[in-house]
Amino acid sequence: MKRPNSHSAFLVFHLSIIFLFHSSVANADTLQEACKSAASSGTEVTYEFCLQFLGENPQGQRASLENLFTFSLDQLASNATNIVKSVIPKLLSNETLRYAQKCLESTCSDLYKGVPSDLADARSYFKAKEYPSALTYVSSVTTDSDTCEDCFREDLKKESPLAKEDDVFHKMASISLAIVTSFL
Repeated sequence: MKRPNSHSAFLVFHLSIIFLFHSSVANADTLQEACKSAASSGTEVTYEFCLQFLGENPQGQRASLENLFTFSLDQLASNATNIVKSVIPKLLSNETLRYAQKCLESTCSDLYKGVPSDLADARSYFKAKEYPSALTYVSSVTTDSDTCEDCFREDLKKESPLAKEDDVFHKMASISLAIVTSFL
């Protein structure tokens, strides 16, 4: 068997390194561009919040825009599940928050319980390249935190004990929305 020429092996090695570096830089740009877009979308999302949120992606700087979108959906579904299974029950066990029971149980909990299903639909439409339909599902999820907050503000005329969680959820959903919008 003939041994490869050392010059051609050297060239292939260096071209591979250049390609990998270029791909990494291009995808780092993808992350930064996605966050610039989310931060300038008219929401309260900051560039730093977006980088922190999307930067948790295991693929890190190598993530494609498609990967960033699906990662954001996974994180959003996980966040909603945490709110339903941990945060709301903890708040309901607090005697000083009895006034919030109606909003927590019937409005907020019901909305957040539906998030994983809505995001699964968004993912299916996204994979099928039906971006307007994916946008519709992500958009509906984005308003869930607002609807939860409205229950406290408008119905109870009280401050929401879920304000912090609703704010973070809304920002995360706004990032997902900005990303899917870029595919339209």
